[in-house]
Amino acid sequence: ELKGGIFGAFDLKREIVGRLTECDTGADLGCGTGDLLPELGEKANLVIGVDSSPRMLEQARRHYAGYNKKIQLRIGELEHLPFSNEELDFAVIKMVLHHLLDPAAGIREAQRALKKGSRLIIADFNKHHDETLRTRCGDRWLGFSASEIENWLTGAGLSVKERTEFPLKGHLTVALYSAAKI
Repeated sequence: ELKGGIFGAFDLKREIVGRLTECDTGADLGCGTGDLLPELGEKANLVIGVDSSPRMLEQARRHYAGYNKKIQLRIGELEHLPFSNEELDFAVIKMVLHHLLDPAAGIREAQRALKKGSRLIIADFNKHHDETLRTRCGDRWLGFSASEIENWLTGAGLSVKERTEFPLKGHLTVALYSAAKI
């Protein structure tokens, strides 16, 4: 209800997947119920969903139990990811940063897990004033400015390749960033 109410007909998954190339291993960091995993599975031989909630991972496991691509689920915090250094060919952080206590730490951890030259795709709200998202969705942050996210990316050793904004309902805007590990 909330996703449809805010996003309407906008297909964020399509925008994310369209920025990825085929590879060996990708990850959805903060995957929740895993709604992006099948699409990411079209780009990677192995896609790994990470979430801090066992309940969310169990929903993802039930939902995609028969999926023909190789999907793994791992419990973990974005600030302490369950990956070796340079394990991933891409990582996606979709609408998760605004839930983190330290979003910059999540970006640094994603960078650590990426191979050199690999992509990190981030989608999150631009800065806004909709306080209802705190109470309805548990948002810690009311979006971010472009300079905040770009500074976190470059500070973590990533090069920003693209930033695109998409207006949503209710005066909200989602920004999509594509960055490469230097």
